[in-house]
Amino acid sequence: RERAEAVPAGVLMSRSALKWEKSCAEVYDKHKEYAAEIFKASKLDRLKLEKPIKKAVNQLSCSIQQITFVAKQMIQHLSHQHSLGKHLYSYCLVRLGDLVALQGPGLGASKQLAFAYAELASLVSASYNDFFYVLIAALHRSCPLTVPKLPKEGLGKAVQTEIKGYVSLYAALSQLTPQTWYPSNEHAWSYLARFLNALPANEQTAIALDSFLQIAGHKLFLSFKRQQQKVFAYVRQEFVAELSRQQQKGGEGAEDIDAVKSRIEKYVDKRLFSQPPEGSYIPETDDSQHIRC
Repeated sequence: RERAEAVPAGVLMSRSALKWEKSCAEVYDKHKEYAAEIFKASKLDRLKLEKPIKKAVNQLSCSIQQITFVAKQMIQHLSHQHSLGKHLYSYCLVRLGDLVALQGPGLGASKQLAFAYAELASLVSASYNDFFYVLIAALHRSCPLTVPKLPKEGLGKAVQTEIKGYVSLYAALSQLTPQTWYPSNEHAWSYLARFLNALPANEQTAIALDSFLQIAGHKLFLSFKRQQQKVFAYVRQEFVAELSRQQQKGGEGAEDIDAVKSRIEKYVDKRLFSQPPEGSYIPETDDSQHIRC
């Protein structure tokens, strides 16, 4: 039987989270290695490959029509590059994942757009399964709390909005309809279990947990019912209690802890998980498709 790899010193995470992080990183690194010569090419040569990707990612808006249109563009671009050479395809796959992940910091304030990017990822991944894992690996690199993991010294001066945005995008990916290539409900359950079992309750982890629950909590409730309600109860009784102890110690961030603690309490006490999350409805068409929602 294969022995589980030990978690590196200086990092708080579960062994299963480490295994998950490595499995996603292997897909990302595989494609980056295939495309090594392109990454070393001139900026002009790379720009020719990236221009359609950047345009598509930046023009995404919150309508099924526009998301489908952008997804078709990306699938066609990836298909064309694949026909010209695997190294070109792999380069585009990695850059698409990187560019979607880069949208993370702005998504905490625009939940509907997080759902839109998740739908885009789902459509592209239906044709190119590896894309989903490339994107998740890119999110892991950008924000360790999407693994979830936390350096023992914390994330330093990580901006709250960035944590919220990256985790919101990860949560939106986690609540998609399960596919054979990505059983999203299982991954959402695993993420929450790994989070609560391995990470301490503090300001940064509370922001991440709140962001994840606000988006993925409803689908988790629909998928796991009583089991999930027990998890919500644990969050309310144990995680929130530890937050209160942290708050009583005072110091920098105490007021921010109070705000996020109140949101988590409200989410569980008012059973907001029984309702579809805010921003999850994406209309068929959008009259202002050139304006991001």
